[in-house]
Amino acid sequence: MSEDTDRIIRIFGSKEFPNEDSIGRFMDIELKHMSTPYIGRAEVMTFGLRDALLRKGDPGRRRYLGFYLLALDNYDPRRATKFTVNGTEISYETLLKWMRFELYLEPYQFPKWISEGCESAHAQEGKP
Repeated sequence: MSEDTDRIIRIFGSKEFPNEDSIGRFMDIELKHMSTPYIGRAEVMTFGLRDALLRKGDPGRRRYLGFYLLALDNYDPRRATKFTVNGTEISYETLLKWMRFELYLEPYQFPKWISEGCESAHAQEGKP
């Protein structure tokens, strides 16, 4: 199976973001058209596994802000008129603030069994 993430948005210390450090923060975004605003089973399993591992590596959520499912009625955001993040409709202004890390939105919630599977696989290997 092969899956790809459509966007990884990262901000780091620069003229535009002077309060960020040089490593920065990032979030994964999967883009979908409004006609199919969901991810399928293979994507849930693949993206969920990666999300669980990234969360485990950054439990304080200092760097990795999460996975998001962004659906638009036009793939060109400047021409789109409807936006949802994880199934919740937002305005264009909210979309811009969120993508500039000025606004927090709750990340996508994958089934708990995926993260629990990561934990149990780690425990079976005898590692902390």
